[in-house]
Amino acid sequence: MFRSQAGGACDCGDGNVMREAGFCKRHRIKSSSEVPSVPKDLLIMSELVLPQFIFCLIQYLREGYNEPVLDLPSEKELHKVLQMLEPHISFLEDLTKMGGAMRSVLTQVLTNQQYYKSLSSGGGENTCSKKSHEKYLIALKGSGLTFAEDKLAGGVQDQEAGASASVVQGFAGSTPTSGQGDSSDEVRLSE
Repeated sequence: MFRSQAGGACDCGDGNVMREAGFCKRHRIKSSSEVPSVPKDLLIMSELVLPQFIFCLIQYLREGYNEPVLDLPSEKELHKVLQMLEPHISFLEDLTKMGGAMRSVLTQVLTNQQYYKSLSSGGGENTCSKKSHEKYLIALKGSGLTFAEDKLAGGVQDQEAGASASVVQGFAGSTPTSGQGDSSDEVRLSE
């Protein structure tokens, strides 16, 4: 007996389970223009809450981060932090199972540089946010990674001083992400 992934007896019309070519006439989509879009008022709460939720996860991970010390087992500390986050990560997994509209919102939140910058800039009066941002900057400096904008600014200063502009050339030679509406706003880290 066939049991549907969605809990029913028929998966006709579910593109996650069957190829669309196999759908019956009732479920076959004739053109993409007939596909209804999700009403904006259904997604507005997700679009407001998810950036804050993701930012809380980021802050929690930053608070759990400690500079690696040779004689202390940092893997145990990391495991402890991740164990505390397990319900939150499970929640994110559940959101991805809700369908394409929710996955689109999550993707937008996770890839939009403006969300990240505004939430983690360390500005404002929130002391916790400032400490979290300082910890992030220390970890970023220690990792050798920088924001693309920082490398570009550093390359321009080097060029003005008559030094090598290899940083700018390396940045200009990289291929930008394409196909997404806010791809120019994404965070790009380079080594």
